[in-house]
Amino acid sequence: MTLDAPLSSTGPETPIIRTIPTIELSIPSTDPQDYQNVTERYYTNLYQLDKDREKHHDILVLNHSNKICLITLAPSHPILANKLQIKKVNFEVSKKVDRKSNKTSGKSKKGGQVLEPTSVLAIIETETENFPVQAVVPGKLICINQEIISNPSKLSTHPDSEGHIAIILPSRGLYEQTKQNLLTKEQYEESR
Repeated sequence: MTLDAPLSSTGPETPIIRTIPTIELSIPSTDPQDYQNVTERYYTNLYQLDKDREKHHDILVLNHSNKICLITLAPSHPILANKLQIKKVNFEVSKKVDRKSNKTSGKSKKGGQVLEPTSVLAIIETETENFPVQAVVPGKLICINQEIISNPSKLSTHPDSEGHIAIILPSRGLYEQTKQNLLTKEQYEESR
């Protein structure tokens, strides 16, 4: 409640009382379920299902409105589905290829490692098994997520945000074709 001076100088000097609603009443809802997080607002979820449906090494591609793609694990991936403990995320995918040595520069990300859909981005090591993660999207590797090197559990706790594996700039000519080969969130839910 606030007090204001009278609007006119004529008449008795009585204050005008205005009621200001509390912040909770000034917005339509205070329920967190009614508000989308950044990932839900700006990214479209696209999924690649593992061809071997017994393994379920499914990948989630978070496709930004500017076409940049974040690669992470789908909820049906055994690491997330079985809540496996991650020991390490290894970006040295072969003797000659280390994703950590990726260096890009400029708007077109010159120098970025060229990726095919089947290129391995990382190998996730658990107590029981190692899981190679494919790029899914053909393009240039912009960067790997340094956070999951020092804190691999983020891959399990925040797979669609801080725990993503890598960011890829899709190849122009193959971008739309790649999107058509992936499942929407609705199609993914139906196939589970």
